[in-house]
Amino acid sequence: MVQCAVVGCKNRPEVQRNLKFHRFPLRNLPLALKWNSICVPNTPSNLSGAKNRRICSRHFRDEDYRTISGIRSLIATAVPSLHFSADVNNPLLTPSHVVNVEVKLGSAPFVFVAVNHFIIRVNFTNTQNDVNDRIFRATAIVSHQETPPLQDIQAQRDLQEEKIKNLRGQVMYWKGRSSINRNKKMNVAKTYKSAIATNRRRTQMAKKTWRAKYIKTLFAANGYRKALEKLFAQNQIQMLVSGRKHILWNNEEIGKCITLRYRANMYESLRSMIYPFPSTRTLQRQTHKIQFRPGIIMPVINLLKNYFQNEPEFKRQCAFVFDEMSLDGSYAYCPDEDKVYAPTVNINVYFVRGLFSEWKQPIGYEFDDEFKVEKILEMIKVVQGAGLKVRTVTSDLGGKNRGLMNKFGVMVRKNQCSIYKTSSSFQNPMFEDDKIWWFAYAPHLIKLLRNNVLKHGVTISGGFKITKQDCW
Repeated sequence: MVQCAVVGCKNRPEVQRNLKFHRFPLRNLPLALKWNSICVPNTPSNLSGAKNRRICSRHFRDEDYRTISGIRSLIATAVPSLHFSADVNNPLLTPSHVVNVEVKLGSAPFVFVAVNHFIIRVNFTNTQNDVNDRIFRATAIVSHQETPPLQDIQAQRDLQEEKIKNLRGQVMYWKGRSSINRNKKMNVAKTYKSAIATNRRRTQMAKKTWRAKYIKTLFAANGYRKALEKLFAQNQIQMLVSGRKHILWNNEEIGKCITLRYRANMYESLRSMIYPFPSTRTLQRQTHKIQFRPGIIMPVINLLKNYFQNEPEFKRQCAFVFDEMSLDGSYAYCPDEDKVYAPTVNINVYFVRGLFSEWKQPIGYEFDDEFKVEKILEMIKVVQGAGLKVRTVTSDLGGKNRGLMNKFGVMVRKNQCSIYKTSSSFQNPMFEDDKIWWFAYAPHLIKLLRNNVLKHGVTISGGFKITKQDCW
């Protein structure tokens, strides 16, 4: 908490907010000693802690300030001279002897004089003014608290600097000791970690060697290889027998393991139980190699084949869905193909989804491609070749899709007798006894019905017609 450093002054900045509190001029040593002799009369040469002391503006005259650009600041040679305590018990003003001094008019009511190598503060009392020569003649009370000679101040400063130098050396010594101890601890920790890692590697190598020898013994003695061929592929059996960690897996094995990895949460647990499966990182690298180029995405078809290989019949019943999506029509660059695709506004996307189980998978796409009969039949054959059974085709009732439905024979006909005849299916391209049924997209049907009602109105019984204008 800051308080005025003058003896007897209790001003504080948080209480007297209209006052300014000035720092000691430590860059000007003689002036700082003058300020300090006023504030600390017992030890006027001790400037320790002076950087934290303040003297309030109550002890300065108006002549000690200057105003520049509306800012009032203290001049560089100002010395506090007002409102000091007059208590005789105050050691600052205890008289020791009286001297006669003369000062010019306009000076402060005290001066600092040098007597026998001592800096002495002189306070004026009983002043008399001689107007002719403009000289103050006064009897001054001199405080017995005198400043030591400048030689003693320099000696004290040298002593303090020597102490600081010794303390700095001690600090650097203990810092060095701390660094050495820290490096020793780190070296010990590294040694222990290296020993632990070496023992762990030796243990793992011993386990692999033992496992390989044990499996080879079993194969040689009991002929378990034929039994394992019913469960594992050749690379997996080789991994079990040889104990090798790096195997060149083929696409079929990768596809089965990807299916197992994403169908069960026990993949890593099975690998830890010495099951010969590729690592998760290997599966991720193989998945990253899949090229999603326009057309049928065959890697996805292979994954579907592996996924539904052992599934029951009802889970393999699926619907073939296709739809048209809009694009922003800008250039696109494919870094994998190093190819720039021209601006397109439409993309046709093909899906398959389960009828009795919740799954959906895109299997291909085309840019600005019309839905053709040959393309649809080809995709249905590919899907059914993967073990799935296509039962329905779903699309909206856009103009292109209605034309495609007519080519498949899915349409509504009106004969000469005004009788409507509908056809909602077409022949399965792979199974002659099966038909594939065409379903319109239900939300799109509702939208078309709404637009038709708003455009043409509704005619009810009695020939009364309601239009949009009747409702608004």
